[in-house]
Amino acid sequence: MRSATSCFNKTLIRTDVKRFWPLLFLYTAVWIILLPVYQWVDQGLRFGNPGFYPGDYLYDMMFAGLIMAVIFGGLFSMAVFSYLMNSRSVGLMHALPVSRGAQFVSHVVSVMGMLTAGKLLVAVLTVVEQAIFGDVAFKAIALWLLVCTLQELFFLSLGILCCMVTGWLLAAPVLYAVLNSLAFMVTQLLRLLGQLFYFGYANSYGWPAVTRWLTPVYTLGQTLGDNFRPVPVEVVNDTASIYNGSIGVVDAVRLPRELNPEAVGPLAIYTFFGLVLLAVSYFLYTRRASESAGDPVAFAWARPIFRYTVALLGGLALGLGLYSILTVNSDEQNLAVLLICFVLMGILCYFAVEMLIRKSFRVFRKGWPGAIAVAVVLVLVGIGAKMDITGYEQRLPDREKIESVELNIYMEDVYSSGLSQSDTIDAILALHKVVAAEGRVPVELEGNYGINLEYEMEDGTIFRRRYTLSLPAAMESDAITQALSRVINCEEVRYRNTLNGKDGLEDLKFRGGYISSRYADHNQQISAEDAQRIYDAVLIDLANGAGSQEPFAMNDKETWPECAVYIELECENNGVWLDRIRPDFKELIKVLNELGLDSATLFQVDPAYAEKYGW
Repeated sequence: MRSATSCFNKTLIRTDVKRFWPLLFLYTAVWIILLPVYQWVDQGLRFGNPGFYPGDYLYDMMFAGLIMAVIFGGLFSMAVFSYLMNSRSVGLMHALPVSRGAQFVSHVVSVMGMLTAGKLLVAVLTVVEQAIFGDVAFKAIALWLLVCTLQELFFLSLGILCCMVTGWLLAAPVLYAVLNSLAFMVTQLLRLLGQLFYFGYANSYGWPAVTRWLTPVYTLGQTLGDNFRPVPVEVVNDTASIYNGSIGVVDAVRLPRELNPEAVGPLAIYTFFGLVLLAVSYFLYTRRASESAGDPVAFAWARPIFRYTVALLGGLALGLGLYSILTVNSDEQNLAVLLICFVLMGILCYFAVEMLIRKSFRVFRKGWPGAIAVAVVLVLVGIGAKMDITGYEQRLPDREKIESVELNIYMEDVYSSGLSQSDTIDAILALHKVVAAEGRVPVELEGNYGINLEYEMEDGTIFRRRYTLSLPAAMESDAITQALSRVINCEEVRYRNTLNGKDGLEDLKFRGGYISSRYADHNQQISAEDAQRIYDAVLIDLANGAGSQEPFAMNDKETWPECAVYIELECENNGVWLDRIRPDFKELIKVLNELGLDSATLFQVDPAYAEKYGW
């Protein structure tokens, strides 16, 4: 008698289709509404218009495919493996004359087959609908099928893995959601800890690469959500016109959309890891005990990981929340209170997880060793962060690898980006070092002083620091005062502040400009020649040292001189905006006087200040 072993079972596949066809119906119905129905309504209105391409719909639906993959990948995985959560069902399935490996493969094949069949039906309807209007985007339809299938493979694999490690049906979607967002949550938790412990901690504007890659929804969404279109250069009406994908110049230069090239790498990587997750799930399924149905964690070796991960992360997150409530009216950091909050919340989370794992409230007698271990780790984390064992606060960027610096000193009204001159960078690094060493004192409720530094490094990374100083303490520090004076009076900083970001080296072609008063009804248009004269005069004054200022001058009893006019010089590309002119701009004042402006009305200057500086 011949015998054979199959890697899948047709009966199981047919059974899955019969049992879960409502999910397939819902999945297909949503896609039909999103694609063929929407196209039928919209394409009938746009057909024949210049620059209209039916394939654009398919590329728009790439992001929708991600959302569908996340939702239905989780739903289908929990549906076909729901029997693992019930002791009677799993006993019946594992008693069948079908190996576990064949069962696993059969369930995966049935789900991927249903999802593919639904998309094929949608693709056929899309082809028919587009053919009615005379233009079928076969390439776009094929790419849509491929991209959606690859995404569904990954998220289905992730959902199956969640079902393999738990015996609770309700725990599977929670674990699935947590795994899809865990990297973001941990990163945000670390940022909150950094803000609390590290003086000068600067929260980055984006997310670290490791966080992005560990969050497939974010990474795929960023690339598939971009409406990518090639950038052609064509001659339209004897004029070269460029279409950049965001500003429609002329419809005639629009090209069909394409798959964003940046999406190819993530799709390939997540497809590979989807296959890896399937292999891991297969391995776990073949070794999973049938008796684990109903257990929150199906494998004994995974229980300590689950127990201590939840206890530590929960202790940190809930401890920070409790600490923020207890110290809501205080600006001073109390390490003892923070550690107590960490320990209390960590122990609470530990015993809560222990109750879930043991399915009993009688966990306190045997659970104290683990709870004490959690408390000790949380205390060490708090003390280690407070002592800055990582050296974050005193760390400076490598001088040789700095490309440029962005400087923002709020109360001095100093903001400059792209600072790259050697003496400027040296002055900023000196200020950075002094502030890091002397700036950490209790911050007053009133009178804070902000200094933001961003270094752009050779490798494209950004080194950031955000400092909030106590203004009284900063003013009393000779080192901080001298370092600030050196920075804000650097030639490059003075030029960029005065010339609205320019350094005076640009070859500008002026078309004219305007002079308007801040406080009076005065609006004067100037010619291109006068605009050039004003600009040349400003450059002469800056070369002579104009625009210098003393740090902390806004806190003196004297009033810092305020320019009473706005001067806008129009160029062919962009303009120069002058609103930081002071009485020491002698050449500029001469030109403005010749244009009919009275120098006595150009500035609001405190008499004591004018006498002190001879203005």
